[in-house]
Amino acid sequence: WKSSTHAQSDLSCSTCHNTHTGVTKKMFAKKPPELCYKCHNKVKMENNLASHHPITEGKLSCENCHNPHGGDKGNLKAESINELCAKCHAEKTGPFVFEHTPVSDDCSTCHKPHGSVNNKLLKQNGSFLCIRCHKGPHGGTSPATGYFNTVNNMQKFFTECIKCHVNIHGSDLNNRFVR
Repeated sequence: WKSSTHAQSDLSCSTCHNTHTGVTKKMFAKKPPELCYKCHNKVKMENNLASHHPITEGKLSCENCHNPHGGDKGNLKAESINELCAKCHAEKTGPFVFEHTPVSDDCSTCHKPHGSVNNKLLKQNGSFLCIRCHKGPHGGTSPATGYFNTVNNMQKFFTECIKCHVNIHGSDLNNRFVR
């Protein structure tokens, strides 16, 4: 408890628990997620966006990922965000022979864990997410003009990266492209 962000924020047991009800599920002043939303307004808003984990639907609860009584790094129930995500999304984590480094480093490089306006909890939509790290489309720009070298490159720019680069989380085969 002492290492938790809740303790460091000077919250007491009675902030979340009814102390005289005995050891039952009714110990909570409110049930999660509503209990958590009382202080975590931004998370509540994100959980109501189009793409979100099914917390508002009652299929997951805040405690599936967070331990409110302890731990650092957001009171996660794992040593890292990747380890936590792997509990439900193991097929995305590898290890892979051909790794996409951001995936092995931190899932939250590309994904927002509580909710997003973009599909699949992505921080940005489509190719805009990719070009945050990868320089523009293949072939780049002409050093002389600053414009794309060919019409073919313009076509690549307006095509979603994942149309060709399908194994974005990594692969054991060198098949990152559609064949």
